[in-house]
Amino acid sequence: MGLQRNYLSMGMTFSPDGGDTLLVKLFSVTVRHTYYSLSRGFCPDLRIAPTPASEELMGNFGMALRQERFGFSIFIQRGRLKDLQAYLFAKALPGPGGTLEFWERLTFSMQLQNPAFIDITQLPLTTKINERNLYASNCQAHLEDGLALLSPGPFLDGAAFYDVVGRDVTLRLPAGAQRVVVTDIAGRVVLPPPGTEPIPIFPAGSGAGAPQWSWAQIDMSALPFDLYTMRVQDAHGDDITTGKYPWSVLYSQPQADALLLLDMLLTQPTPDSAGVYPLPPLFGMPPAPPAASGTPYVLPFDARHTYWQYYIVSQGPRGVLRDLRISGQGADFVCQPDPVLLPNGDLATVFMAQQPLPLSQHATQVFQLTGRRSDAKGHENAIRISRLPVAAATPVWPSLTQRFQSGISEIYVYV
Repeated sequence: MGLQRNYLSMGMTFSPDGGDTLLVKLFSVTVRHTYYSLSRGFCPDLRIAPTPASEELMGNFGMALRQERFGFSIFIQRGRLKDLQAYLFAKALPGPGGTLEFWERLTFSMQLQNPAFIDITQLPLTTKINERNLYASNCQAHLEDGLALLSPGPFLDGAAFYDVVGRDVTLRLPAGAQRVVVTDIAGRVVLPPPGTEPIPIFPAGSGAGAPQWSWAQIDMSALPFDLYTMRVQDAHGDDITTGKYPWSVLYSQPQADALLLLDMLLTQPTPDSAGVYPLPPLFGMPPAPPAASGTPYVLPFDARHTYWQYYIVSQGPRGVLRDLRISGQGADFVCQPDPVLLPNGDLATVFMAQQPLPLSQHATQVFQLTGRRSDAKGHENAIRISRLPVAAATPVWPSLTQRFQSGISEIYVYV
């Protein structure tokens, strides 16, 4: 009954006799993250919204989105599956050798609900999501341990980031630029629209000593939100590959918390395309019926691995720490040669891990501290801490050196 109530407001119900109005699952996407050890890797940090063009397509075919705690599912009335397949045939594009290509898709924007997500995820620490977003597609999906992962490798990482652009894009063009085109994920020119005038190119200056470059203004407003590539061509029609060109960008709706744009193609676009798709291939007739249970996908993220840095500080005034050592399995800690003066005036002995360690909702690392502490009167006590505190999820500090690029976690221990 709970699922039925979710769709009553949309005019959708379940048919007791299993008729054509029965809602069947087309596909689902579950967000997994190795940081979330207490929830078996299920991640609650993202919420989903279809782009306007996809929302319209879903409405035309009786599809419904159910937001779930760890992802979302897309349902469709069973009787509309044949209509959807017929629509895909009608929208097919001509391919080489007389074949058809099927590039129709649903596109979703995924927004952050956890501001610490970048800190806990193995992504570049310098990420600014108002400038760069992740892109994923089931064209990149592959099966791993029985799961359809929406990533080229085991996890989405920094390679999936693309620059984000809005409606108006100004391009600075290299010398020799004669034509500018914008292509979609199928590699087809969408700007300028076929049969229309070329995109104007303007010189940056004139006369002796003028800069050897030009510029163009791109209006993206007629396109649906998605991944596009800006291509600059020379007088022979060949791509110029200097600088950032060809430049792949995400055209998306301005949203302060947007992290990821997800393309879900409904069926295999070309006979040679890799990936995992919810509808069977449409290259032969008649198409096979889709599985009633839908296609389950996983959007995978890995926990950030940071270099843990322990600051060991004497609690007593003028206390002196000697023979300190951190031991335990999983990392080697090296004591830095000189103590560090903290902002409050205390001196800290610093130990740096020589291997990066994963952050975790429930860390299992166990490290011990041993040593001696002498007070101002010369009294000496043994130091034995059987379980040092572990790194917190945030903050993670960036490093100026390549070695610690994934970040540093600082941990303060008073003995």
